[in-house]
Amino acid sequence: MLCGYNVGFGPWRGVDAGRFLATDNTSRRVETLREQLKIPRGALVVGFVGRFTRDKGIAELLDAFEKILCVFPEAWLLLLGSFEEGDPVSLDCVRRLKSHPRVVIVSFVSDTAPY
Repeated sequence: MLCGYNVGFGPWRGVDAGRFLATDNTSRRVETLREQLKIPRGALVVGFVGRFTRDKGIAELLDAFEKILCVFPEAWLLLLGSFEEGDPVSLDCVRRLKSHPRVVIVSFVSDTAPY
């Protein structure tokens, strides 16, 4: 029991970590994706999966990523999802994300594990 909830039942049961295990097949998929997205092999990647809305903290994520770049200048930010009309991200933030040389935006994908 965690915080009054039965862990393992319902939507809070967690993520199947087995989907993210490194195998020869997943390693090949990761390398192929890195090539397609032009992310260098071995580069640090910060990832986000979800809707791009103000309440999801996209602007704060971008600000944090720019601070990460001061320490890890070869880092990349990988965003999986799409910009939403409800509770939209500011136009300035959208512009910064889309023009940033270290930000890669990929729209919806059915299998996020290789990313």
